[in-house]
Amino acid sequence: MSDGSVVVVGGTEGLGLEIARRYVELGHEVFLTGRDRAKAEAAAAGIGAKGLAFDLSRPETIAEALSPVGAVSRLVLSAIARDNNPV
Repeated sequence: MSDGSVVVVGGTEGLGLEIARRYVELGHEVFLTGRDRAKAEAAAAGIGAKGLAFDLSRPETIAEALSPVGAVSRLVLSAIARDNNPV
């Protein structure tokens, strides 16, 4: 779609992965992220998205990690460590 990508932060499993999957089904370019690059890339490959890695608790790494992403039309923040969220 020409209106920009979808970025799902915390998209390697659970709700984040399902949201990413749905946007892929709707024809959007989707980038899903996780803290572990291999896990993010594997989850993304499984649904036809692109995987990126960064840790929200290290904000100095986020800009570089998101450098492959162009215009963004939707941002989903599903990353959370329940009852222990350091963000």
